Amino acid sequence: MTRKPLFRISQWVWIVCLFGVLLAAAGGAAAIQRSVTIQAHWRVLPYQVLQFMNTDDGGTSAVYVTPEPTGLDRERGYIEDEYAFRLRVISNTSWKLQVVDASSSSTPSYIRRHGGEYVALTDDALVIASGANGSYEVGIDVRIKLVDGQPAVPAGSLNLVFTLMSL
Repeated sequence: MTRKPLFRISQWVWIVCLFGVLLAAAGGAAAIQRSVTIQAHWRVLPYQVLQFMNTDDGGTSAVYVTPEPTGLDRERGYIEDEYAFRLRVISNTSWKLQVVDASSSSTPSYIRRHGGEYVALTDDALVIASGANGSYEVGIDVRIKLVDGQPAVPAGSLNLVFTLMSL
């Protein structure tokens, strides 16, 4: 009895060719995958919030009432009101805080970010604070000159406008 070969030579040729084609297809697919590039772009718009923390109306405005001068105030010639305003700044970009004296007349008043140097209030915008993105609490100090022991700023005449802007 003669044994029959399990595969004939022509069948081996077909198997080898089929295997070669499969390897070539897999190699081509891998080459295609390596050359694919996907790009995604988006734009984040600036978001900023400025709130007055020491108010009862939701933090959008504040009324400054000039305090009565103390004996120390009269002696040194001015009222220094630390933390006259407490502001919360929330921003997703770098920011600056400006203040303008919108009073009808020029008042001998000064302002600073708590711990900074006092600058005279004018009807020109003054940058009094700045920062990077994030959430900040900013204390604002006010200094009002005294004339004959009384504030040189009549009650209710100090009208400040704070503006938060992106850098």
